[in-house]
Amino acid sequence: MIIGIDASLALGKPTGIGRYIINLLDNLSMIDIHNHYRLLYHYFRPVDRASFYHPRQGNFRVQKIRVPGRIMSWLCLNLNLPKVEHLLGKVELFHSTAFFPWPTQKAKLVLTVHDLSVFRFPQFHPQRMVNFYRRCFRNAIPSADRICADSENTKADLAELFKVPEQKITVVYPGVERRFAEAVWRQEGVVGKYDLDSPYILSVGALEPRKNLVGLLEAFCLLKESKGVPHQLVIVGGKGWLYQEFLDRLDSSKYRDQIRLLGYVPYGELPSLYHNAAAFVYPSFYEGFGLPVLEAMASGTPVVTSNNSSMSEIASGAAHLVDPANSEEIAWGIEKILFDRDYALMLSEKGKERAKSFDWRKTAIETLKVYQELGS
Repeated sequence: MIIGIDASLALGKPTGIGRYIINLLDNLSMIDIHNHYRLLYHYFRPVDRASFYHPRQGNFRVQKIRVPGRIMSWLCLNLNLPKVEHLLGKVELFHSTAFFPWPTQKAKLVLTVHDLSVFRFPQFHPQRMVNFYRRCFRNAIPSADRICADSENTKADLAELFKVPEQKITVVYPGVERRFAEAVWRQEGVVGKYDLDSPYILSVGALEPRKNLVGLLEAFCLLKESKGVPHQLVIVGGKGWLYQEFLDRLDSSKYRDQIRLLGYVPYGELPSLYHNAAAFVYPSFYEGFGLPVLEAMASGTPVVTSNNSSMSEIASGAAHLVDPANSEEIAWGIEKILFDRDYALMLSEKGKERAKSFDWRKTAIETLKVYQELGS
């Protein structure tokens, strides 16, 4: 079978979906030597040649399409062109890895849905993005022959919001890279690089309202006021959108000098930052999966996360769950970890064990099974 895969979001500085694509391709290349893969990279701005992830196996081939995103989006959404067969040649199945409704001629379409936040929480996104994503989903979901959902929560959202039949949805959990579970004492220089010379509380995610960084900031200030903890708050992640409220609150905080924004951090440095944190806090209002929660658990760092959407599903008793709308609850969860050593150790051990359930090889095997079922 000839399989096309949209690999576009793996370019540049990949974050959540980009890491999903890279790990999926990497593991497909290790388990499948029989099918032929055509990787579609759609981009416009100049990109370093090294950014194009390309498995070394001979059954993988890269096709680069350099067209402005707005033009390609308009063509696909309004004219249902170009067909993926026009871009990749003959393919029998195409996997859209990031919600986009790539038109196909005869090829079966597999669509991965990571989350439906533009429907659940449109107020957390710019209106133009809400309009665009909603149109993409409404085009892609009816045309998909099979949908892969990142979690049972996303599967339930698909069924509720789009009335997608259960048999059309397959839950395929992403995995966690082994580097997070391996000893990282050799990477202590990473902590020194960012001048983290005091204990710190860590959060990882883009600066955007859905991540609830304002709530995290309030919880951190409560901890400082009530307990005088010596910890810094360290936030890793680039600017997303609608982040000005958080930056304004940050600048006016009396603890501003104890809060560090590291911006985008190279992926290879993240294990050390997780491993050396006293606690990891992820109080998001909604996630389709919540990969940072899993990375922190694999690193052995005790986790505080939200009791909603997919995060409680992923944590499954291995994290301290809180109401993300309640900053006092977030603060209490962090305090419990910082001051109750036995509790923190219990969460650390449970987290490491839970993280073992999520393996990228398993993700690739289950995705390949979807391909084979459609291709048979």
